[in-house]
Formats: sequence, C-alpha cells, structure tokens
Amino acid sequence: MRLLVVPASGFTDADADAIRAEIGDKLSGHVDIDVIRTDELALTARGKGLFIEQLITDSAQEPS
Repeated sequence: MRLLVVPASGFTDADADAIRAEIGDKLSGHVDIDVIRTDELALTARGKGLFIEQLITDSAQEPS
C-alpha cells in the first residue's frame, strides 16, 4: 500500500516510521506500507480531494 502525504514543516523520517507502524499495527502486519512524500495530492475532475485511489490488477484478485 502506498500512502501519499503532503508533509508539514518539520516532518521527519521518524514521523513516517510512526505512521507506518500505527497503520501496520491496525492491519496486523498483513500489508506493507510505503509512506511517500509529495508536494500535492491529485484532485478529481470536479476538483475534489481524492483520499483513496484503488488500483487493483487482475493478478491481485483471488481465483474463482
């Protein structure tokens, strides 16, 4: 899972590690989390914030 963050002034690697650990605990370690710093988050065509973007390929789906 990739988590995009727009860091505030003073955001450090320790902050990213804390986010990764907190989410990892909630997901019981079943998901690898990459905290990625970015300057801005993408908006939808209507100009609204896009908080979750799910991109699942066919290979990630369970067999039927």
